[in-house]
Amino acid sequence: MHTITLILEKSFTAWSYEDPSSELVLAMNEAINGGYYDPTGKFGDLSETDPTAYKRAIAQDFAYWMILTAWDLKSYYETVNSSELTIQNRKEMESATPLAHRFFLDYVDPILANPKRSLDSLTFE
Repeated sequence: MHTITLILEKSFTAWSYEDPSSELVLAMNEAINGGYYDPTGKFGDLSETDPTAYKRAIAQDFAYWMILTAWDLKSYYETVNSSELTIQNRKEMESATPLAHRFFLDYVDPILANPKRSLDSLTFE
């Protein structure tokens, strides 16, 4: 998922990790300001040693959690309650962070399919 979001970041200005006015950063800031996404303490001291890399890391991390949550896969596949994003499902994301929900609908939903059916069909021996 992180690789996919990096490709999207390189393809669409709306996905810019560093531009404070990009739709992704605005959605992330909405989640931070609402108390739903807290990257505090993540990525060590990167926020002090390399602020640009830190901005990129937290935006990419947010994109991962946003997509997983919008696909309603977060509570199913992320059983450890250690997520920085406290929103648990698409419906909650839609009401708590409308910018993130709209961003998902505009940029993720049209090009990426929810992989749940494929994941559920995998078997391992």
